[in-house]
Amino acid sequence: MWNFNMDEAPKGHVTEIATKCKDGSTGIQHGYEFAPVIACDKTGDCVTLTHWLPKQKRWNRFATNETPLAWMPWPEHPQGETA
Repeated sequence: MWNFNMDEAPKGHVTEIATKCKDGSTGIQHGYEFAPVIACDKTGDCVTLTHWLPKQKRWNRFATNETPLAWMPWPEHPQGETA
């Protein structure tokens, strides 16, 4: 079912991974885990897989000042990770 509130769409989150350096010290590497969603544009002509681009503060495959009309969660495979 389509959700027309883009503020409710998942935007992913920052991840931290402990790393070991060549000199034996440890550090933390920061990354970003994207949350894929299906979104449609305001005309309803285009439905696409997208995710939030935090540094650019926009949805992937949409222009900087363009907000999708609606979204829905990206479906999981019926057999999960075993497929």
